[in-house]
Amino acid sequence: MYPEKPKLPKRTPAQRLFHRQYLPYIKEKVLENAPVSYLTPDQVTDKWGEIIPWDETFANKIIFLSKVFFKLTISPDSQNAYNPEFIEDVINQIIDHLMIYFARAPHYKNAENAAREYLFKKLNTENAFLACARIRQQNILRARERRAAAQAEAAKQTQAEQEKISVGARPKRQRIQYKQYTDEFNKVRCAMRIDIENQK
Repeated sequence: MYPEKPKLPKRTPAQRLFHRQYLPYIKEKVLENAPVSYLTPDQVTDKWGEIIPWDETFANKIIFLSKVFFKLTISPDSQNAYNPEFIEDVINQIIDHLMIYFARAPHYKNAENAAREYLFKKLNTENAFLACARIRQQNILRARERRAAAQAEAAKQTQAEQEKISVGARPKRQRIQYKQYTDEFNKVRCAMRIDIENQK
């Protein structure tokens, strides 16, 4: 019997979008013979090493095409268009698999980290969808906070009104005392009742 193949972890929606749509798109545009595949970032680095130099023009071209990809692929009507986590996950996929084109900057002590920061900053801050997503998410959170505060205030007022009504509707506690006295003919003539007000 053949040994069972280890099950790979299920891809996230962002990973599926990256591998099924982004890679074919970017290869068609600029990376026809590029070392971009299903390899892990470590495997890509081990395979290609130092042979691909840093090229800021080429890096900016990939960034520009990535922005175009976002606009063409993620429609404003889709739920992912305003999902910062999804878009950042796609950006991370781009960084991991295209790091080889950004990680050879000779003027950085730690070229890979510097290039990652550069690429992430470029894609992250200049992406229109991501900016809209963050603004929309902030607006949603603020609206939720306002609704929660309004509901808490309304509940507080309702409770105060109910307490006021319940106190007003509560019957008086009554204590009846009879004070009897007799007249000169030895007969009971009157009785007196004393009411006691509500007590909280």
